[in-house]
Amino acid sequence: MKIIYSICLVFTLSSILVTAQNQNDKIPKYYLHSLVDTSANSSYNEYIKFWTDFLYEENDSIRKTYWLPSQIKRFGDDYSLFYNSLFQYPPKSLLNYYKPYILSIYFESDTCHIVTAFWNFNFRPNDTTSAQNSNPFSILEIGVLKKNNNLYLTNLYDKRVQNWEKVRYGKITYLINPSLTPNKLEMEDAKNFVDTMTNIFSTEIDSITYVVCKTPQSLGYLLGFNFFYAGFATGKTFINAKIIISGRGSFNYPHELTHIIVDPFLKPGHFLSEGIATFFGGSTNKTYKQLLKEFKNKYYPITKITFNEINEKPNSLDAYISSALMINTIYNRYGIGGLEELNSSPNEADKCLKHLSMTFNINEAQLFELMNSILNEVE
Repeated sequence: MKIIYSICLVFTLSSILVTAQNQNDKIPKYYLHSLVDTSANSSYNEYIKFWTDFLYEENDSIRKTYWLPSQIKRFGDDYSLFYNSLFQYPPKSLLNYYKPYILSIYFESDTCHIVTAFWNFNFRPNDTTSAQNSNPFSILEIGVLKKNNNLYLTNLYDKRVQNWEKVRYGKITYLINPSLTPNKLEMEDAKNFVDTMTNIFSTEIDSITYVVCKTPQSLGYLLGFNFFYAGFATGKTFINAKIIISGRGSFNYPHELTHIIVDPFLKPGHFLSEGIATFFGGSTNKTYKQLLKEFKNKYYPITKITFNEINEKPNSLDAYISSALMINTIYNRYGIGGLEELNSSPNEADKCLKHLSMTFNINEAQLFELMNSILNEVE
């Protein structure tokens, strides 16, 4: 599962880890709002324990046992739609920094709903946009079902899109926020892009679900967030589930469509995955050629030093473009066959350099020379 165009969250990993290491074991794993009266409603306790045990569990194989099996079958490794947005750091570290604060519990039909804020109780808000004004980090609502005396966690996604318009266009099934009108021109562009990409890579895809939200906040709501700050994004893609969620009202998202089509086929690792998606699909509403012109003005000629500096922030736009430039180089020299050689490449930029050197018998200096020759032609 990926986070795209995420707003950078204003705290450091080191501060989280230090806080986590200094936590006393006697401090509760979570807090309860007065609305959650477990003394009067003792049945709440098993649901709360089940939910918080899931939150603190760091082994994904064990976490899966908490989840509704039908949703694991449907969404694959993306089964918990909120998870990667909330947990951008290891669970116990994050949860010692932003403590789960259970605000309410209520039952609707056969589903128990638990609403949880993630809160740093050491912060006092002020009238500036400082790091201390990051409470709540998010407010999340999750469903818990009891079946055959077993508890299972479940996403609220289906409930929250149940009245949305459904439109099939080529291989794409759109789910459209009721306040939006389908844009047939963008839908046609998306259909043609999918057909082109499947032809280029000689691969097949049966169906893509494309969810069109009006705002990033409504995107977060579909993931389960009642307040969306953790992992805030204008777009979200779930590769296993073949779902794209647009949080900007757009009906064509070439960058994410590329991920859906190419990533399962090549499994190229994070660095080159973003490069392939940017090379073919652009990014931030700009084509690769438009991005390359801006990139050249900042970094030409690119060297090993500038390459390393760019990729200190692996999720930045410049890092995506540097990877796309590398993909451009391989594609020009070796075609699609060359890109297919990138299967299962490393996630990190520096390791990819070594991987490409070994794969294509070309040293790093020659690779940068070829990249600069592409930049040299950009006007």
